[in-house]
Amino acid sequence: MNTNKKKIVIRGSKVHEVGYRVFLLNCALKAGLSGFSASNQISPEYTQIINVCIEGDNDSIKDFEKEIRENWLVKALVDEISTHPYNKRVINIQDFIQLLYIEILNRALHF
Repeated sequence: MNTNKKKIVIRGSKVHEVGYRVFLLNCALKAGLSGFSASNQISPEYTQIINVCIEGDNDSIKDFEKEIRENWLVKALVDEISTHPYNKRVINIQDFIQLLYIEILNRALHF
C-alpha cells in the first residue's frame, strides 16, 4: 500500500468549540485513514483555524477530502478549506483518539 500525506487548513469565524475535530475524526475513520491529527489555532487576525494532518492511501485521502468539503457541521462557519503537501510525521489515528479523549477529560476536570 502506497501512503501519502496532506495538510488541510480549515479557516472560519466559527470552527472552534463546535465539535469540528470530532467530526473530522469520524470522517477520517470512515475513510480508512491510518494517520490523523487536528489542532486548533487562532490567526493574528483572530480567524479560527483547524490544522488537519492526514496519512493514508490515495482513495482514503480522496474520500476524506470529499466528505469534509461536502458536509459541514451546522454550527460551523467555514470560510475556506485549503490543501497542502505535507512531509512530516502524522500520528496514528488511534493515538489521536487517545489524545482527544485526554483533552476532553481534562476539560471536564477543570469545568
